[in-house]
Amino acid sequence: MQISRKIAGAPRLAVRAARAAGAGASAPAVRINRRTAPRSGVRGTDNKTRTETEVDMFQMLPSMTFGRRLSVWWSCMWRQTLASAPVWILGVAIVGLSISRTHSAAGRPPSGGAAALAVATFFVCLVVCLPIAGYMVRGGFAAHALTAPERLAFRQALMVGLTTFGWAVLAALPISVATMPLRHAGYPLAGQAIGWVLNVAAGLYIVLPRQARRLRLLAGEAA
Repeated sequence: MQISRKIAGAPRLAVRAARAAGAGASAPAVRINRRTAPRSGVRGTDNKTRTETEVDMFQMLPSMTFGRRLSVWWSCMWRQTLASAPVWILGVAIVGLSISRTHSAAGRPPSGGAAALAVATFFVCLVVCLPIAGYMVRGGFAAHALTAPERLAFRQALMVGLTTFGWAVLAALPISVATMPLRHAGYPLAGQAIGWVLNVAAGLYIVLPRQARRLRLLAGEAA
């Protein structure tokens, strides 16, 4: 009887052993998949994010030809020039009147106080022109049916102005250093002409894409 029971229970033991063997064989495969899958997904996401950031850094969206890019740049430039010209004219007039009164009253050339007044007036005019530049840039982009908010708050206009002036200065500094040898070597006109061309190119391919990105972000916030 005991022998028959052992023989009858043998198939059950075999089934249990087969199940245990199958579970033990499949467990490592599941563990490997869990360890490797998230890593590959994270790497792919990081690479995609880095690629999008690198592409969007100085790229116009939508992409445009040189002629259209030049048209958008000029549309923003003349608006900024006309809107900010009265501020700079007023600043120059204030400094000129102050210097002339000091000179006529004391009978001597301007001193360090006049230079300090000129520097202070310059920075005041620059701060005043920052939001003006932001409003004018938005108007230029809107005139060409590019992405831009319908209206800009003062803070938003200030951010666009800071983007414009900041990137323009960053682009102009190396250009000025590169053309300095020509100006000091007795070719001031050639140095100025080359510098002007390089500054226009920087405005087209460095400043303009950054302005477009700033306006896209602001349009997304408004929406």
